[in-house]
Amino acid sequence: MVPRGQSVQHVFFFLHAQVISSSCIEFVDDLIAKMVVRTYEQECAFVKQVDGTSYSIGKGFVDNMNVPGHFYVNQELKSLLFEELRQFSSQVPLVGTWRERA
Repeated sequence: MVPRGQSVQHVFFFLHAQVISSSCIEFVDDLIAKMVVRTYEQECAFVKQVDGTSYSIGKGFVDNMNVPGHFYVNQELKSLLFEELRQFSSQVPLVGTWRERA
């Protein structure tokens, strides 16, 4: 609520911020609803090792991914990459909790 005695500019900015906030909430809710939640094993099923340093990521790993992806990584970075994927896939979905942090 806008406190009494505020100028027209303050009221405008307050209302503008409220509109932006509700638009952001709807946008984030929409993004969360579209999130694909997969286990680490399901994520790894998209990643295939081609040779010692080359990997292929299958179509569909992310929305609208219509062609396979490729990346090259040495042994040290491979362990970091897959550990990051493991940590990401084990995160609890943010549905219903992100608003509390906003």
